[in-house]
Amino acid sequence: MLRSIQSLLTTLVLPYAKPEDQAPRDEYGRSRVESVEFKVRKLYSQMSSEQHASVNVQRKQKTYDGFSRLPEEFTAEDVVRCFNLGNEVSARKRINRLTKDHLIENFSSYVENGTTKAKYRKTGSIML
Repeated sequence: MLRSIQSLLTTLVLPYAKPEDQAPRDEYGRSRVESVEFKVRKLYSQMSSEQHASVNVQRKQKTYDGFSRLPEEFTAEDVVRCFNLGNEVSARKRINRLTKDHLIENFSSYVENGTTKAKYRKTGSIML
């Protein structure tokens, strides 16, 4: 989607833009085209970060089952157990994906054997 927006900007803005050395600059030293591209990228990143669990993500049934087995508050070890994963590296990746989809959130940290561990909780969003 970002590429299509950039190509649209290139089509609409570039024909009217002056050569790079003559183009007026904004307060950050960017040309008009660079400024518009920056604003579009910023808007796109805001839109993608505001997406919730209803994003079109294809999930397998075992993901739904593992998520339903998770307690309301859990650690990476619980994710390994509930999703039947091999190690904590896989659990951290699964946690990152669930966090990105706004299905879980990090709410506290604790120290165990000199290692900082995190506790997570479900946000209440429904996995679609």
